[in-house]
Amino acid sequence: MSPAGRGRRVLRLVLAPVALAVIAMLVVFRAYWIPTGSMKPGLLVGDYLLVNRAAYGFPALRCNLGDCAGHVPARGDVATFTHPENDRHYIKRVVGLPGDTVAVQAGQVILNGTGLPQLRDGYFSEIYQLEDGYIACTNAPVNPGDTCLKERLVETMPNGAAYPVINLAEGLRADSAAPVMVPSGHLFVMGDNRDNSLDSRFALDAGGLGFVPLSNIVGRAEVILFSLTGEKGRMWKWVD
Repeated sequence: MSPAGRGRRVLRLVLAPVALAVIAMLVVFRAYWIPTGSMKPGLLVGDYLLVNRAAYGFPALRCNLGDCAGHVPARGDVATFTHPENDRHYIKRVVGLPGDTVAVQAGQVILNGTGLPQLRDGYFSEIYQLEDGYIACTNAPVNPGDTCLKERLVETMPNGAAYPVINLAEGLRADSAAPVMVPSGHLFVMGDNRDNSLDSRFALDAGGLGFVPLSNIVGRAEVILFSLTGEKGRMWKWVD
């Protein structure tokens, strides 16, 4: 074999595994952009996430093949999924698994009869903007352009998963939810920005998500690739 032929063979041997690795990455991982503030303070508008679509065994694909078992997300995971009634993608915190009973009382999640611990952790700070939609500040009244402070809490699941959540104000509509049992094959999800998230606390006909079918789960959020928020230190940040 000529030197040129050997060189081409070596190049093919080198590029083949690289190409396979790239294809595998494209199949397993997908990037998502955060368009709303429902997952503040952990995820901000403009964050780009890397989502692991293999984390739960590709449940949508498995269901199409007649096997919906897959791997059920863990409580506390940040999961991406499609809306139960359309193809829009959402991202929320997994709070209740099939068979769990979930309620919300005075802003505290009650999981299987026990309140999830919530420890005060200072304040989340951001600039008040009218275009953000519904917004409340602990230091109200606040004018557009001023600093808006929101109470930050660290919530802990029975499995030890801990993550920050925001409490905007007491006694809001989202602070209460009657006890419900999560049906088989579904999840109960919530946004970390507790008073500004339409999630499983609200029925589909009320603009919420209701229970999310496992077959709609896309994957688990793993890491912030980069962010357009302008906030330092948000590149390659692991998702809580």
